[in-house]
Amino acid sequence: MPTAGPELPTTAADYYEGAWSDLPWLDPANVCADDDTYASIVAFTDTLRSTVLHASGFDLSAVPSTATIDGVECGVFCLCVGSINCDLVQLLDTGGARTGDNQCAAPVAVQAFEDPIACGGASDTWGCALTAAWVKDADFGVGVGFVSALNESELYVDYITITVYYTEASGRRGAVVSSRNPFVCRTVTGG
Repeated sequence: MPTAGPELPTTAADYYEGAWSDLPWLDPANVCADDDTYASIVAFTDTLRSTVLHASGFDLSAVPSTATIDGVECGVFCLCVGSINCDLVQLLDTGGARTGDNQCAAPVAVQAFEDPIACGGASDTWGCALTAAWVKDADFGVGVGFVSALNESELYVDYITITVYYTEASGRRGAVVSSRNPFVCRTVTGG
């Protein structure tokens, strides 16, 4: 069964986009490694939002060029002091623009300990017509955003992972998995 991983981004930056434009990230590139070095925002006040943190450059070269993309799963490994919600997790297209379903349109609370916010799944294409070329593109990735629910809150993002599930042209199913992603510990074969 074809697998590749763990897959972390190689590029990260913050962008002012619509409602997510109040507070910029400090050291956004820190989300490119699982090393307890964080991208952060430490001056949240009630109802302010982060800028959008774009993570891209995931090495998904193991996905066959003829594969059908069945789903994408993302893990945002983060923690907070105070009260903060993740209210944006959306895929990036081959131009680096957010597209498809916002997986956190219903906001998800960030925990006080490092815990992944898990979005998508093995059969969830996020409302996109994903292709192998798309997920292998250097600009493919995820944009994430957060909103504070309490003054003097602090947010820390350690790293982000992406898992792509696909079916090979022969009909065999496989998964590009991240061993750092604790909620993805299965592979599926079929014929």
